[in-house]
Amino acid sequence: MHLSPALLRLDRRSSRPLHAQLTTRVAALLDAGTLGPGARLPATRALAELLGVHRTTVVRAYNALRALGYIVTRPGSGARVRARIVPRVSADAPSAPSALPSRLRPARPRRDNRAAAPPSTAPFDFATHLPDPVLRPLRLLHAAVRVATRTAGGAELAAYGDPRGSAALRFAIARRLARHGIPAAPDEILVTDGAQQAFDLILRAFLPSHGAIAVEQPTYSRFLTLARAHGASIVPVPMREDGADLGALRRAVRRKPVALFYTMPTFQNPTGCSTSSAHRERVLACCEEAGVGVIEDGFDDELQYVGPSVLPIRALDRSGTVLHVGTLSKLAFPGLRVAWIAATRAAVTRLAALRDCTSLGGNVLTQRIATDLLERAEFDVYLRRLHRALRARRTAIMQGLSAHLPRWVTWQPPAGGYTLWLSWAAAHASERAVVARAAELGVSVVPGAAFFVERARRAHVRLSIATMPEERIELACERLGRALRQAAQEAPRR
Repeated sequence: MHLSPALLRLDRRSSRPLHAQLTTRVAALLDAGTLGPGARLPATRALAELLGVHRTTVVRAYNALRALGYIVTRPGSGARVRARIVPRVSADAPSAPSALPSRLRPARPRRDNRAAAPPSTAPFDFATHLPDPVLRPLRLLHAAVRVATRTAGGAELAAYGDPRGSAALRFAIARRLARHGIPAAPDEILVTDGAQQAFDLILRAFLPSHGAIAVEQPTYSRFLTLARAHGASIVPVPMREDGADLGALRRAVRRKPVALFYTMPTFQNPTGCSTSSAHRERVLACCEEAGVGVIEDGFDDELQYVGPSVLPIRALDRSGTVLHVGTLSKLAFPGLRVAWIAATRAAVTRLAALRDCTSLGGNVLTQRIATDLLERAEFDVYLRRLHRALRARRTAIMQGLSAHLPRWVTWQPPAGGYTLWLSWAAAHASERAVVARAAELGVSVVPGAAFFVERARRAHVRLSIATMPEERIELACERLGRALRQAAQEAPRR
């Protein structure tokens, strides 16, 4: 079959560049098997004339397709379709052997029905961990919705989507992952309805029944809820200033048959800690040696606004140990429920078969909207604006905490993300009393106890600058300092 303008459907009214549209359309045709391995693509000049575009447009599209593993090009022979592994994702597909370590086995499906907590209504909100409504790019969203409803044909919306997610969205995600050093092809990506669904699929696919999972302590509270719902035995690994305690991680994976290690190496929630390249390499080596799969939660990877960025663990992985989870929720629109898993083709095949059984491919229209957002240059402009706002808020809160908090409270400056982690000896003031006194003064914070598997020795609260305007931060810090001192005065003397 030959490529034609009707098959490629370039939209000259769209804000998406023509070369990006062409790349997406050809990739979708190759995913669908329209052209098989070894098939010759038209010469760049011939295809440019056929489509009525500049030759540079076709050259850029072919270069992108080659980088993503779809085609090979050789001097004198043009471009040909590359032989690739195309996952089978039907509900009755055979259980493919996973490229993850041999301990990982399918788990029985369970559900997490916990409702999301409503946003804080306190005058000084250090609790909400969602993008600031004031900064969200609503104009871009409205434009993306118009494009999606115009380009999503009736036949497409009348059918279930691909359980892996739309080819166009997986291609857009692959391009963004490449910026972070993760060379994922579209068939090494699974689109999910939010990160929580991604974690649920991973646990169902790769956690043995009543198996053990190691987690950083403290860690994301909703992951703990999900792991408990799966009947997992949770093994805590203490967090240090430079990341998870590597000695404790080695002991944990040797002492118990741990199947997975859940980690947030970048802007960890709740501590805000980011680990070094050396630490990430040691985590990967430890898990590879023990045959433990790594769930890398990259929810905040795009929110680096101070200092150089560090490659994700998935970018260092050569053995198929790491499942990298990313999401749009902390960047712009949590309600879109768009996230993804980047893993080996075999792992994606297994996860997609599970997804097919439960959700039949996800929301086609939402995925169209997310694709348009990610491919717009204006989205990166928005991210730079978000970074500037968060950098200013970070400066304000560091100054406010230094000026108003008691000396017995400690914290670590974050290099990005939304969170700061306050810590103090429990003898100074109880965590519960600090949260209560702060609420009375109009300051909402999140108690640290929710993030621990075991009872913590010290007291903690998590602060988020996600929705706090820069000009209100110092007053909020002054009131938080007052709450800490009041709670300390109420503490029983020993």
